[in-house]
Amino acid sequence: MIGRRHALVRVAVGCALALALVLVSAPRAIASAVFSVEPAKATQTGYFVLTATPGATVHSSVEVLNIGDKPGSATVYSVDGTSGQTSGAVYRSRAEPRKDVGAWIQLSKTEVTLAPHARETIGFTVAVPAGVFAGQHLGGIVVQPSNPASTKTVQKTKHASFRVKIRELSIVAVQVNLPGAEVVKLAVTGIRASGIPGHQSLLIGLSNPGNVFVKGQGSLTVVNSSGKQVERQDFPLDTLVSHTDISYPVYTAGRSLPNGSYEGTVAITYRGRHLVRRFPFTISTANQTQVFGAATASELDSSPSSNSTLLYILLGAAVALLAAIAFGLYRHLWREGSI
Repeated sequence: MIGRRHALVRVAVGCALALALVLVSAPRAIASAVFSVEPAKATQTGYFVLTATPGATVHSSVEVLNIGDKPGSATVYSVDGTSGQTSGAVYRSRAEPRKDVGAWIQLSKTEVTLAPHARETIGFTVAVPAGVFAGQHLGGIVVQPSNPASTKTVQKTKHASFRVKIRELSIVAVQVNLPGAEVVKLAVTGIRASGIPGHQSLLIGLSNPGNVFVKGQGSLTVVNSSGKQVERQDFPLDTLVSHTDISYPVYTAGRSLPNGSYEGTVAITYRGRHLVRRFPFTISTANQTQVFGAATASELDSSPSSNSTLLYILLGAAVALLAAIAFGLYRHLWREGSI
């Protein structure tokens, strides 16, 4: 047992040293100006939920903070909210036209300069136009450092590299609720084949023509021209903002679907409702080339998708590593006379 204790002590010491190195190498402070924005008065949600009527103006304020260790300047502006491709509320860029809450917001100040750990309160108004639809609207207030976005070059191979442009943003949501009859509605508009390099996907057209935000749970079932089920996927549906639409990607599992004709059934449960829609779609050589390059349909039929291949490689490597560790520990304990 003494040898085994020695082995465990050595492992513990090694882990402690590794943790110490990580802690020593970690930055002790944020050595730059880092901005955040939040409601000036605490809210239950952490963001603004304002009730108004068409033609009315609501007053409120945000607090901009510099949580970094250097002084700096930042720009403050408003944007519209929308739905992200995989659902969930996201916010449009400053360059995109503002047509909803982003256009209704007027800030009392659009530039701030703050010392380290300082804060400033900025008032704003939400002027709701007459004639806008009842229900829930979404926008946001953004704070962004005034200095240009940093760019980092990453060396990928000896002869190639890529650049990553980093934009530092902090956003607080501004939800505006307008009175009127609640319209809860979700629509499925179609299915089409797509994907990113090496990963085949099916895009489900989803829209929220209602006037309230919707969440739910969905599933996609695919059968081939012979009626055989070839794909079955469940997917979560986060917030779909009212009057928005998305193309939701569902990535195929296991073998990729070859060229051919298919029928997909989309079933979504949301707010006590159950929606089922069926759509025919095809997968063509052009679709396959988009995803897999020059690979032919026959090659795709006879080989697992890149997801599965990569998984098998990683599992094999993990098993080999564990075996090597186990063998090394066994030899150590044998030499110590513990086994």
